[in-house]
Amino acid sequence: MAQVEILGLRARHREGRRQRILLAASKLFRTLGYDETSVDAIAVRAEVSVPTIYTYFASKQELLLGLLEEDRRQIRTFLEPLLEALPEDPLEALITIAQACVEEGFVEISCKPIWREISAAALKASAERRQSILQYQGIHIEALRTLLETLHRDGIIRRDLDIGSASRSLYAISRNCFRLYLMTESATPTALRAMLRQDLSTVFRGFLAQRVTVRRRAKRRPRK
Repeated sequence: MAQVEILGLRARHREGRRQRILLAASKLFRTLGYDETSVDAIAVRAEVSVPTIYTYFASKQELLLGLLEEDRRQIRTFLEPLLEALPEDPLEALITIAQACVEEGFVEISCKPIWREISAAALKASAERRQSILQYQGIHIEALRTLLETLHRDGIIRRDLDIGSASRSLYAISRNCFRLYLMTESATPTALRAMLRQDLSTVFRGFLAQRVTVRRRAKRRPRK
């Protein structure tokens, strides 16, 4: 039992160092810029040695990928209880998931330069590393699939809808909105939320079962 406790303590200490390194890197990348931030500066900020950093991350590019992975881990943790308490309105539930997958991670969405560097690092990563990244990206798709399966079971969306394809399509829309947000310097987080709502709403209306669509339209008809 004592040996197990020691191993558990070591694992927590190791994870704690990893978290400090990532937090230090994130703050320095934001304030100084990625190119201007040295591994030495990250080590000082994280209160670890430079060799310790290289024990966890082989390069600055690996640090960027580590930020992405930590971002996805935090989103997965956030989504677990969220999926149990989504809004009753199907569209609002969808938008809630999309916004959470963008905003509730480790790296703030306002840090556009960091996200651009992360995106570039992900594209340059090895095939094995990219596969690992895709697994984390799948967290968003699985959350969407969970929602759509519930709506499908309840008869709210069309019976003939391919849930897998629909989940991937909605994810692609969210990612495209985020990409446009990163590419447009003047775009704000508020503008990103509005774009997510507009684009997801446009596509999601096509998913609704006919009787749901008719019922909603009927509510808008003026009384005679």
